[in-house]
Amino acid sequence: MKRIVSFAVSLYYAAENAAVGTLLRKTTDVLEQSKIKMLFDFAFFYIVLMVPLTFVLLFNHDYFHLAVGAAFAGIFLISFVILQNKRYYTTAAVITVLNPMVLTMLSSFFNHLDVSPMYAMLWILSILLAFFIIHLRAALILGLMLCLYLGLVAYIRVNNIEIPVLAGYSQNCSDIFNPFLTGCYILLMIRVLGHHYRNVATLERLQAIEKQKQFSALINQNLTKQFLILKGLSRSGQSEFLDGRTELLDECFAEIERQCDTAINYLDTEKH
Repeated sequence: MKRIVSFAVSLYYAAENAAVGTLLRKTTDVLEQSKIKMLFDFAFFYIVLMVPLTFVLLFNHDYFHLAVGAAFAGIFLISFVILQNKRYYTTAAVITVLNPMVLTMLSSFFNHLDVSPMYAMLWILSILLAFFIIHLRAALILGLMLCLYLGLVAYIRVNNIEIPVLAGYSQNCSDIFNPFLTGCYILLMIRVLGHHYRNVATLERLQAIEKQKQFSALINQNLTKQFLILKGLSRSGQSEFLDGRTELLDECFAEIERQCDTAINYLDTEKH
């Protein structure tokens, strides 16, 4: 079990480095890094979720959803390619949030206009992703898209308009798989959103540690400089005393005292 967990963790970080590693190294902003990680987490774990679902779809000969799943994975991979260039981050983010929104609407339309939690969870997650990784306006646009689609569903149902239903859909299949998929999507939402806030805290802590290291290095550099000055003044004072020129000793001692005060101030600053 430990080997399996270790392999899974290694696979995750290898995939993250391959997909968004370049972009992460180009930015030092904690919030931007956490957004990039959140975007990757959603795409990665959704693709992982699609692996067991693919076998179920093959068993039920549901070729339409197999095509939808392939489209999901393909679009996510395209967004990862786009993410290699920081200038196109927003484009990749828009593609990522539109991908589940549009394709699940298509699936819902041909699945008896199903708007059950199985689809609703992905729509909600897409809107939340748009809010976190792009901006509020993008989330509002996706929310408007969802409202328009739900309005269309309501209009079709109220007016009893016949719509085509693809083969492979049945009420029995929906009753069996909808609760399972809904649970998986809930876990996906918890993983993506929960890990986002943990990433923010972790990255801020690492950034604070790095700043502290840089500050400590600067303090050490300044203290080294002060001690070298003190060493030089001490030798000068000793030479003056041995040569019998005591008139400059007071100035040497006064300068040594000032340099000591400066060094003490550096140490006090590091403590604070």
